[in-house]
Amino acid sequence: MHLMSRRLLAPLLSLFSAFSWANTDCAPAASDCVEVGKWQISVALGAGVRTNPVMTNKDIPLIVLPEVHYQGERFFVQNLDFGAIVWENDQQQLNVLITPGYDQVFFHRWSPGNFIVDSRLMTTTPAYGEQFAPNKSLEAARAVDMSRLHKRRMAALAGFEYSVIWQDWFVQSHWLYDVSKVHGGQELRLALTRQFSHGKHSTALTAGGQWQSGKMTDYYYGIRPEEVNFADDAYRADSGLSAMIRADWQYPLNDRWTLRANASYKRLASGIRQSPIVTSDHVTTVFVGGVYHF
Repeated sequence: MHLMSRRLLAPLLSLFSAFSWANTDCAPAASDCVEVGKWQISVALGAGVRTNPVMTNKDIPLIVLPEVHYQGERFFVQNLDFGAIVWENDQQQLNVLITPGYDQVFFHRWSPGNFIVDSRLMTTTPAYGEQFAPNKSLEAARAVDMSRLHKRRMAALAGFEYSVIWQDWFVQSHWLYDVSKVHGGQELRLALTRQFSHGKHSTALTAGGQWQSGKMTDYYYGIRPEEVNFADDAYRADSGLSAMIRADWQYPLNDRWTLRANASYKRLASGIRQSPIVTSDHVTTVFVGGVYHF
């Protein structure tokens, strides 16, 4: 069997993250089973929201969220993630992985990341000088004209993924580097998950962390001198660690429909939350709905 790990910490993070065992015979609604050599397509329909910490940008509704999965003997696809199995046994797996970085979705409405499971929709930039969070002074906020900021682009990250499964415990780690040369930064992710099952009910509790290098955080959350009226208003974001906790629940109704719900809380790294364009120290995601398996 192949251990097909779903991205536990993509920021972010897939909306319905879990580990999956590849098999030769899976029911369509068996989300913990990935059939080798077969594409699996599903769509989540429901109501949810992801908060947006960037100044003047609206929270992101989660309504229609497609999922695409494929597991081959050595190659796998999960939404925008592409990987190959380098080594594995019954409990461990080492993969090479290519995945997009997701920080830019807080800035661009039509980012590809807005149309996958970890969807962030309808990010807008209202008129300059509107509401700001109380922890930012009005003077500091008005020093930043969002229209002058450089365009944050999606980076392609590549690296290694190492996963371990032991009874109902799962550990997953990533080391990723920007191979697209958008910012040249690095990212480390680590997640620990405990799964509970009772009848058809399946629950998973996850805790983890995401470390991002200074090049990565500064590209998205820093402010360059040419983007502000006064050089003293520029900001350079340092490397830092963001922490996350999360709960997932699912209940299969039949071969095609599964009920799912999840909630997560991410505490942003200090270098991010101290940025003048960031007006919240956390990102919260909540979703409740049904998943249809084609």
